[in-house]
Amino acid sequence: MFIGNLIKKNIKNYFNSSVDLHLHSNLSDGTYSVKEIYFNAKKLKMKIISINDHDNIIPENEYNEFLKDSSLKLINGIETSSFLYYKEKKFSVHVLGYKVKDYNKVLKLVEELKKFRRERNLKILNKMKDFFYKNNILFDFESFERNSDFNKISRLHYAKILFDLKIEKSVKKAFKKYLTRDGVLYCEKKNFDFLELINYLKDCFAKVFLAHPFISFPKELISNKKQLMKYFDNIILNGIDGIEVFYPEFKSNEEKILYNYCLKNNIPISCGSDFHGLNKPYIKIGEISKNLTTEIEERIINYFINI
Repeated sequence: MFIGNLIKKNIKNYFNSSVDLHLHSNLSDGTYSVKEIYFNAKKLKMKIISINDHDNIIPENEYNEFLKDSSLKLINGIETSSFLYYKEKKFSVHVLGYKVKDYNKVLKLVEELKKFRRERNLKILNKMKDFFYKNNILFDFESFERNSDFNKISRLHYAKILFDLKIEKSVKKAFKKYLTRDGVLYCEKKNFDFLELINYLKDCFAKVFLAHPFISFPKELISNKKQLMKYFDNIILNGIDGIEVFYPEFKSNEEKILYNYCLKNNIPISCGSDFHGLNKPYIKIGEISKNLTTEIEERIINYFINI
């Protein structure tokens, strides 16, 4: 049964959590620097945070500077993606690596991941050019290409173009309509297969977690609870250490399902806002879930403080 204290509406925690293990800086598609995120988290009196940039990490020399400050623990992490199948339906899945073990290995992996990202970004760019031309939409692509690092940017940047041009009312709507799997601008990103990626990440990072499964998984799988539990079982068997259980875009009952599954199977849990700064202005550092109580936060902190 879902334990009672988890469902209390702890408003204070919701707006000022002491732990946030899924943040993005301008090393990928966030708008704040690592330093800005760190000092904002300190102002919020947080205890532990992790920056998990897409296909990138905080450079070792910069990260070591933060280790000198004992008031807030910063974990150097990564977020990347692979793909899985459910009844022959292919879907993207995101994975979080926590705490670099070997910088040399990580840097080699990051170089490969950046190549995949650049290739996809250029494909999306060409699709957008064609779409704009056919629909008589004016945009300064020359300036965009000159000022963009295609090894770092993400689909969010393309969604922001659509928003800035008033094609959609929000970045979130633009992303969902044009840049998810069925969208006119969507392009598949080349990836390592799931098992290969997990093995690479476990060589490089202390822990590997499944990110926001209810955002990534297909509706057909989510709606079949029995099959969903079996699917989680297989993912854990394939080497995933834990699951991101608390996430601002999850429904309350989805968090309950994940929490109960992890509790029953003794699987570590994490929580994260998926903060991107101005690229996701509706997401704030530490604003994760009303279900995230102090007791649960402390359990998460105790796990991650020792990895």
